[in-house]
Amino acid sequence: MSRVLDQAPAGGAFAPSIDHAVRVPALQSLTGLRWIAAFVVFAYHIRNLNYFNGGGYTAMSYVFGGGYTGVSLFFLLSGFVLAWADRPGVSIAGFWKRRVARIYPLHLVCLAVALALAATILPGIASPHPLAALANLTLTNVWSAEWYQAGNPVSWSLAVEAFFYLLFPFVIRYVRVLNNAGLWLLGAVALGLVFALPTFWWQLPSLVASSASPLARLPEFVLGVTLGALMRRGAWRGPRLLPAAVIALAGYAYSQFYPMNPYGFAAITVVGYALLIAALARADLSGRFTVLSSRPLVRLGEISFAFYLIHLLVVGVIASAWPGGAPQAPLLLGAALTLLAFTVALGLAWMLWKFVEIPGRNAVLGWGKKKRARSGARRASGVPGGPAAVPGAPPSRRTGTGPSRRAAAVPQTRVGSITRRRKTRYRRNPASTLGPAVGPAVAPAGASGTIPTAAPAPTGLVGS
Repeated sequence: MSRVLDQAPAGGAFAPSIDHAVRVPALQSLTGLRWIAAFVVFAYHIRNLNYFNGGGYTAMSYVFGGGYTGVSLFFLLSGFVLAWADRPGVSIAGFWKRRVARIYPLHLVCLAVALALAATILPGIASPHPLAALANLTLTNVWSAEWYQAGNPVSWSLAVEAFFYLLFPFVIRYVRVLNNAGLWLLGAVALGLVFALPTFWWQLPSLVASSASPLARLPEFVLGVTLGALMRRGAWRGPRLLPAAVIALAGYAYSQFYPMNPYGFAAITVVGYALLIAALARADLSGRFTVLSSRPLVRLGEISFAFYLIHLLVVGVIASAWPGGAPQAPLLLGAALTLLAFTVALGLAWMLWKFVEIPGRNAVLGWGKKKRARSGARRASGVPGGPAAVPGAPPSRRTGTGPSRRAAAVPQTRVGSITRRRKTRYRRNPASTLGPAVGPAVAPAGASGTIPTAAPAPTGLVGS
């Protein structure tokens, strides 16, 4: 686990000329894009739970019928951002710890809420087996077709992301040593698999032939990693924003006609979404303003992970007031219920982000660092078990820096099993009262207990 992520064969024909130590700029437009993806999934679930009837339902289907493709956008975006923010010197265990800190505090709280609602207001989301809820707790539920929506139903995509996080340290290790031609080839293979899997959907085993299968969604993630690496090393500038947005919107609009078709899960939209991500990154790098990089959308993007995990529970609770959990309301009432669900979900998302996600992440990342900091301070002080000497502080009996000098003035020398005490005389002057080898103790780097700052990267949902 202590292997370093960026270790790779030095030199050679496949070694890219890129300095991974250079800090990369944050791509704020991608943070705003996360909010758009989360919102269209929210609207898609509003449609699915029949908040509207008649013309309202038809309109929602035309506008948000392709909302399920927002999950594919998440997977592409996650791979792109992780590759963009790739840093040297990060151990595999360190990377996984950061991912756990990023997703688990919110996941645990929202899972607890989902289980409480399943036992009371929303029995329809109850897990089919007690072990199914445990599988969702460990984010392994997607490996079972019957359990993939156990616990918090929307967290199936988080379980898929967890599999990507497990593989990323090994994927990026080999991405780094590929030259530009190799990266383009890898991206072409990943894109080809996105189209090939639906083509042979009915011949594949059930473990792969599922929109919730981590193996089926892996090519989208790898494609995102490839594009992020290409732009990171300057091998590709990315497309212009307008044509990329047009292609992405066209794919999104077309996908609504294939909601249950294997091609609709990702193949129809993957090219447009990939181009849109790269185009927004190019706009940010060139300093051009986009609506998605505006402060309100960036802030919404920061809370979008919490919004995504809690929104379906809110939508379901409000819908449960009607028979069958389907309001099927006329246009005005349906719009009012939608606004209510959105407001409540957004408010809860902000609270979860403020009081669960941020403190939880800091707690996980800080775990063990204080102990290491204290240990480093003791080593710097030269006194086993004692704090570091601080210039200007009053003498301490415990550290042997005062007149008593019980520990420092009578050092022990162990020879075999016999301990001999040898007395050492010190001159009575201010320069020598601290005993031998005095001087300001300087704690080693990293001993202060502060958390090292990661490379700036878009924040918001799982992949940041």
